[in-house]
Amino acid sequence: MNVLEQYQESLFNSGKSALKVKNEVSSVRAFLGWFIGWNNMDFVTKNYKTAWGETVEWIKYVPVDSLIDGMTARTIREWRDAFTGKASKPHMQIKPKTASTLNKDMQRLSRFFEFAKKEIGTFENPTELHDPLVEAKFAPKYLSKEQQEKLKRAVKKMYVGSHLSKKNYRNYTLIMFLLNTGLREDELCNLKTENLLVIKNGKEVKYRVKFFGKFGIERSVTLNKEFGIIFKDYLENYKRKGEYLFDSERSEKLTTRAIQHIVAEVSQHLDFTFTGHQLRHTFIKNLVDVGANLELVARVRRSLSQGRNSES
Repeated sequence: MNVLEQYQESLFNSGKSALKVKNEVSSVRAFLGWFIGWNNMDFVTKNYKTAWGETVEWIKYVPVDSLIDGMTARTIREWRDAFTGKASKPHMQIKPKTASTLNKDMQRLSRFFEFAKKEIGTFENPTELHDPLVEAKFAPKYLSKEQQEKLKRAVKKMYVGSHLSKKNYRNYTLIMFLLNTGLREDELCNLKTENLLVIKNGKEVKYRVKFFGKFGIERSVTLNKEFGIIFKDYLENYKRKGEYLFDSERSEKLTTRAIQHIVAEVSQHLDFTFTGHQLRHTFIKNLVDVGANLELVARVRRSLSQGRNSES
């Protein structure tokens, strides 16, 4: 029995509820899964089934005791940075967590490490040197005009030019798509060729994307002229693997995790960090700034929390 299993047993024996134990252990497991990925260790971090159909928990076959024995305060800092847009390895950037959520996870890790310290007795608690994160009360939900221009220049410099490749076409268009349409990351991943409508008016060509968004609500977004040119170039020069508008090197459909990696990569070239969701807020703010129909703006704003909008 490894130290995490012992910890789980001790929590049950102390009278903690099943939900409390589950939350405590889940935070530790998630942390260990991150640590294994961070160090490129060859361990399975998902439950799997044997040839006899038996479900096996991955944690039982990971040397937890030896893993945590080598952890330091730096390990904890790298873990927190991965959730706050500061990961030193861009590909390990993770969907952001609030300061309060990270602090709660930190408290759970601290309790686990204190238990492990007593059981193993060969290391110090690596969480002890870290103070709780402070929640930003007035953190901006959208990018300023200046930040938007910096973002546009950065992605153009990174992905457009003589070095333009298949992957660069996709990444450049993807970031600009999020900024100019307000789509969620999962909605962008699910876009197919059938969702694209081409509207011709004489020599002018416009593109409209129709899709089912959050809660199955049908939505449509007409691409503005500036982005329409970029998107047209993408359609003409990027050969996709299948029916989805954005693919990956291994699949015909891009994943939300891949989008987060691309966003993190771009953030490394800026003096500020941002998320795909912030680009959605930015799109809405831009609608307000140009005097868009207030009823439309209200519907889009409500969709941020309720998923009820129809942009057309």
